[in-house]
Amino acid sequence: ELRKRLDFLAAGLRRVTLFSNLTLMQSEIDVSDQGLSSLTNPQRPMAGQSEYVVNAGLGYGADDGRWNGTLLYNVAGRRLVEAGISPLPDTYEQQRHLVDFSVQFPLAGALSGKLDAKNLLDEPVRYLQGPVERLRYETGRLFSMGFKWELR
Repeated sequence: ELRKRLDFLAAGLRRVTLFSNLTLMQSEIDVSDQGLSSLTNPQRPMAGQSEYVVNAGLGYGADDGRWNGTLLYNVAGRRLVEAGISPLPDTYEQQRHLVDFSVQFPLAGALSGKLDAKNLLDEPVRYLQGPVERLRYETGRLFSMGFKWELR
């Protein structure tokens, strides 16, 4: 995990922070001695587990704490979604890159606003079984706006 303020680059960046983390995973399941001989790969990764996950972001926080914003990036390696039955190969969800943005800001007195933008790249979700694309869909971009009134 990494977290670093960017004021070493320029004084104007003292409220900007870079943060990231990397997770590396390795898993294996072996069903060869359980009588499941019809599986294409009796030794394979566990379903749903990526070999890696990368998260990174830039955050900004104003001196008064009322303005803040975050830009986030995420990517996870391909994941096994279905074990293949011989002779068909296993099916994997392919990696996709995600970018989200959020900003909170003061409006008037105790009223503040928030804008969120999720999945800005809108990369498709793709399942491949060997070279064959079995499923492809887009989740779409999501934009939202909210308001908050703080009672004191």
